[in-house]
Amino acid sequence: MSQPVRFTHNTRNPRLRYTVAYSFGKNADGTLDVTYGIAQCRKTDTFSRAEGRKMAEARLNKASKGKLASVMNPQTGEAIVPLYGKLSVKDHDGLSVGKFVSETFESDRVRALECNSKNSVAINAAQVFGPSLAKVLGF
Repeated sequence: MSQPVRFTHNTRNPRLRYTVAYSFGKNADGTLDVTYGIAQCRKTDTFSRAEGRKMAEARLNKASKGKLASVMNPQTGEAIVPLYGKLSVKDHDGLSVGKFVSETFESDRVRALECNSKNSVAINAAQVFGPSLAKVLGF
């Protein structure tokens, strides 16, 4: 990569621990093009921060090559949070790019969970009420 790779680790929430690798470049219009990769941990994982950085940087490299992360599990149809990608943000005083990427990831995670929960309710409603009645009821 031409820009330096930076890392940030989120360990605030024991249920959501992850490492972010990111790099960014500034455009003439004052926006930043941010490329990122994320390695998410589970409580049962035994790998270290160094391994998390390695995984996150590998995903960052995928994003920098223009690859798109999955947003849906092909087996279940559930929404999943993209673990690498590109973002754009207007540069301003006090901007923390690492925090911006982390907040975007956490927001996407909440939306995916809500979508999956709603779809789960819709599937259950379809099983209970039948597909046409569930649709009429708004599920």
